Amino acid sequence: MSRDPWPPQPGTRHALPYPPTEQELSLHDYLGILIGARWMITAVVAISLLIGAAVAFLSSPVFEADALIKAEEEANTLSALDQVNSLFADQSPVNAEIEFLNSRRVLGRAVDNLRLDVKATPLYFPLAGEFLARRFQGGEGDLAKLLFGLEGYSWGGEWIEVTELNVPANLLDVTLTLVMLDSQRYRLFDPDGELLLEGQVGENPQPLPGTAELRLRISGLQAHPGSRFNLVRQARLTAIKALKDRFSAKETSRQSQLIRLTLSGSNRQETAVILNEIIRVFVEQKSRFLSVEAERTLDFLQVQLPELRAAMERAESALNDFRLKQGSVDLPLETQSVLKSSVAVDAQTTELRQNRDELRQKFTAAHPSIVALDAQLTRLRKEKRSLISKIKDLPETQQQMLRLSRDVEVTTKLYTELLKSAQELRVAKASSRSNVQIIDPALTSSEAVKPRKAQILLIALLAGLFIAILSAFIRRALELSIYDPNQIEARLGIPVYATLPNSKAQRRLNRLKKTSSDDVSLLAAMQPDDPAVEGLRSLRSTLNHVLKQVPNRLLLVTGPKSGVGTSFVAANLGVVLASGGDRVCIIDADLRNGRLNHHFGKKSHPGLTEILLGDLTLNDALQKTSIDHLHLLPAGGSVENPAELLMKKHFAKVLDTMQTHYDRVILDSPPLLEVADAVILGQHAGAALLVVKAGEHNLPELEHSVKRLWQGGVELRGIVVNGTNNDQRAKHHPLG
Repeated sequence: MSRDPWPPQPGTRHALPYPPTEQELSLHDYLGILIGARWMITAVVAISLLIGAAVAFLSSPVFEADALIKAEEEANTLSALDQVNSLFADQSPVNAEIEFLNSRRVLGRAVDNLRLDVKATPLYFPLAGEFLARRFQGGEGDLAKLLFGLEGYSWGGEWIEVTELNVPANLLDVTLTLVMLDSQRYRLFDPDGELLLEGQVGENPQPLPGTAELRLRISGLQAHPGSRFNLVRQARLTAIKALKDRFSAKETSRQSQLIRLTLSGSNRQETAVILNEIIRVFVEQKSRFLSVEAERTLDFLQVQLPELRAAMERAESALNDFRLKQGSVDLPLETQSVLKSSVAVDAQTTELRQNRDELRQKFTAAHPSIVALDAQLTRLRKEKRSLISKIKDLPETQQQMLRLSRDVEVTTKLYTELLKSAQELRVAKASSRSNVQIIDPALTSSEAVKPRKAQILLIALLAGLFIAILSAFIRRALELSIYDPNQIEARLGIPVYATLPNSKAQRRLNRLKKTSSDDVSLLAAMQPDDPAVEGLRSLRSTLNHVLKQVPNRLLLVTGPKSGVGTSFVAANLGVVLASGGDRVCIIDADLRNGRLNHHFGKKSHPGLTEILLGDLTLNDALQKTSIDHLHLLPAGGSVENPAELLMKKHFAKVLDTMQTHYDRVILDSPPLLEVADAVILGQHAGAALLVVKAGEHNLPELEHSVKRLWQGGVELRGIVVNGTNNDQRAKHHPLG
């Protein structure tokens, strides 16, 4: 005889009238997952906020000093250069000033002047030591007390002033440890703990053999004996880079020529001092730079002026000779106009060539300024050729007169302009005045700009929420245990007849059972209004309808594994059925570890084992309970081969006999997946209930349980979900 196909299909005696379905997660499901994980989310967010608060309050405060300067555009001594620069008006001269401010020439000089390459800091206790030291409010010369007797750490009031620290190349950027011996003496150690020198405050100690390049002078020191300080002599480039990382220079708005300077640092007073020093060095270097530029241009003009003066004198002499020879010659108005135009073109051409020669000392021929000058010279040459063609149409005398007059005016004009420029350069060189104006000197804010406590706490809150919610969904996606009755129905295609919530009253009864032999652990008898008992009443109503279609009065109660509550369901279901007027007998068919008798306060001997062995009759083994119409047949003694004992015909006769005396016989079986007894028992029963515990099983385990019952020919009618609670129902929904 062939078996029905697996899984059960609609129309078979094992199947529902509908197939298993897949369920999609809805918004309600997502909210349920979050509500179910609320304690985990709360804990993660709380931890995240604690970490954020620790970062916000334990981090060293960072102050910011700012200043405002104005970088005026450098005035060119030659007018043609102004014309060229106007072609590149979009290239703000402020950009060059900002680059100059960030150069090693400026920042390096500030590092050298203020000895910023020497770092000397107290050694604080990890995490909270610096925080406690910042909050020490003692007077000048006071020191905080040592906490917990921990020597070597600074707790507040410690300071050190290092006047000189020179180290060999191998100790650059290496942290050295200075240990204070008493109020005046100290020792210096390398990272390996080797002694480098021993000295006294205010003196230059003698280095030990092998450390001749080491020089240290401490002008002031205040700390407890045994306190330690970290000393570092940075390489110059390292110190410059560290200063550059803290420094910022930006133009306030386009073409404003105003530059906002900012510098961050942990020491409020020192930060403003450093920024003012950067500004001072910048102004000084700019003054020197302008002085050098003025001197270079003046040297160039000193060469040009004598040559131009000689050319001017020759032109004047030639014009006078021509006038004496030809007499007084007057130029017509048209010729005078040509003369003016020619003079202007020649003057501009000569000036542009001089400017080009000056720029070629600084830049290559591909520089934009030189390219622009070449373009202007090309235009002037075209204009000059046009004027020459006009001059050729004039009479010979006028042509000669025009050429001589043009030479005089051109050379005179150029000589006058260069002479004026030279005088301006002499004044600029003598004054050494910078084109930088200090609008606002450096001033440090009274409040720290970092850490931003509110922002850190907000980020910590959002990060904690994100991590917690993500963890809740990941845990839900990876979790194999099934909680939701709807999920069981959807996956297995088998109806859930009842859900029994966890009962606080049952837990109290279990505790009382330890001190009493009475049937006090029967929840349905002692607490009939408990929600779990209401669930059993709902199960009774369903069974009264469903069991009308089964061939006998035997009902198997089994579970996938031990501990899911099959005995609890069997015992209390029997009480509920008996309370409804049915004659009920509960058989503890777990011949290996039967414990059903404990729910009724009865002994396990004699029982079913003795009946099957022929040592006892059924009437002698049956036990009355305190519930009317309810009898108990305990398991009896244990045997080595219970499965073989249950397969004997004598067991079937016992069951047939019991059906003639009772309206319902409940078989409490051992775990389904652990032994074969449950399937043997189910083959006698007209129907079977599978008891599962919420959160104790995964889907393959339940599928395997159903499959084992089906393969054994057991009529599985429904499922009872035991041990549910509100958190689980809110937390777990079908995966879909």
